[in-house]
Amino acid sequence: MKRVFVVAASLLLAVLTVGWGGRDKSLETRYPHGVRVGYAVEAPYAFVDGSGRVTGAIPELGRFVAQRLGVRVTFVLSDFGALLDQLDEGRYDVVAAGLFITEERARRFRFSVPTFQASDSALVRSGNPKQLHSLDDARTTGATVVVLASSVEEALARRAGIPRDRTIAVPDAAAARRALESGRADLLLNSEPMVRWTATHESAGAFEVPDPFAADPSGPGEARLGGFAFRRGDDVLVDAWNGVLIDVIGTPAHLALVEPFAFTRRSLPPAVAAPRTSAAP
Repeated sequence: MKRVFVVAASLLLAVLTVGWGGRDKSLETRYPHGVRVGYAVEAPYAFVDGSGRVTGAIPELGRFVAQRLGVRVTFVLSDFGALLDQLDEGRYDVVAAGLFITEERARRFRFSVPTFQASDSALVRSGNPKQLHSLDDARTTGATVVVLASSVEEALARRAGIPRDRTIAVPDAAAARRALESGRADLLLNSEPMVRWTATHESAGAFEVPDPFAADPSGPGEARLGGFAFRRGDDVLVDAWNGVLIDVIGTPAHLALVEPFAFTRRSLPPAVAAPRTSAAP
């Protein structure tokens, strides 16, 4: 847990580079048609339920923020690997997904204060036929790993020595499940909330979470921080969004929003506050 607080502090310095230089009196004027929110299907972070509603831990928190700000939201579906590029192109104004904050991403985009934390984990077929309990096991046994394209897990597989010809990068969680179920992949690498939700709600007993599982030899189970992503320059929206988040993150209201999606208090980030000074991006 000490590591999480260190990461939180360093990431805040990296991502909150523009502060609270003045809050727009009317986001409705700036966004007359509402705020467009990009998402990718990756339950329980974001998905579409049986009624066609975009839901999940991150969209529901986004709705809460938008309601507090008095702006409408429109959800725009994308592939996970295209989320940030399409944000940059202006297809939407904010990304609400299981998106981890990394230094590389923070150089291109602004992030909200952290809204969740999650460790790396994995799914295997029931019975764990290749007895995979780490990425090192996957490397030495010749196993094939499936990841979301452009995810931190794809980079993690590279660092662990999984060769490209044994790494399948797919656009969304459904494609990852299909690769594992069909036997094209032996291990699905993703964050703990996603793999546990899939094993519990979407696999009908076909998958299991290997226990134990060490994704990274330098720190098994180490938590990463995630949040909403914005274009640099959209400072009025980011600052207003953060103003709501800072009041709600870690509170019972926040927990009530995310608990239906198998998030727990352990999934909530350390308490943070955005700096109230301005700086050039």
